[in-house]
Amino acid sequence: MNMKVELPAIAASGLALAGMAAAVNPVLAGIAGVTLLVAKVLRDRRKGRQALLSTSPVSYLFRVEEALSPGTLAKWISKDALEQRVAH
Repeated sequence: MNMKVELPAIAASGLALAGMAAAVNPVLAGIAGVTLLVAKVLRDRRKGRQALLSTSPVSYLFRVEEALSPGTLAKWISKDALEQRVAH
């Protein structure tokens, strides 16, 4: 599945304005650069994880483990118990 994402015009003009601000304030430009770098690293990490899970024949086990963590399971049980008490 491929998706194409285009930058809206207002965002492009905002980035252009940020570029002009970078010429005025290099500290803000540095902070913006680090923020974009961190976002890219996190996105690449998520894509890599998805790629590994999609090629693994037992990846469903990992997904089941995530979905049935003790905290999640406890929330499901308590929510169901509360609904049953309210229903009766």
